Amino acid sequence: RLSRPGFWLGTLGTMVGYVTVLVALTVLTVLAALMLGSTAASVMAVVTFGVGVLGALGGSLAVLSGAVRRLHDSGLPGALVLLSFLVPPFGWIATAVLLSRSSQQSSNRYGHHPDAR
Repeated sequence: RLSRPGFWLGTLGTMVGYVTVLVALTVLTVLAALMLGSTAASVMAVVTFGVGVLGALGGSLAVLSGAVRRLHDSGLPGALVLLSFLVPPFGWIATAVLLSRSSQQSSNRYGHHPDAR
């Protein structure tokens, strides 16, 4: 189970970290092009793309894991996160609404309340 603030702050942190790394790599790619030529820039572009893809996959898994735990915290099955994939863009809105629901204050079938530990 994961509380609302824990989920939203974790998601924000994941997104900020991802964007920061991509901006830094993009700046390095431009600097490589200006100082070292097009071959170095091409290598840096490939590295930036690879890091971007790996970061997107890792960040997506982290956010999906948090979303499942957040849904469990409000007493809902984690499979509802699939709405965001099956019915875009309405599924995104529905999933965001479900993720914003309040926590169940007592234990539920997914475990104890996060603050009760």
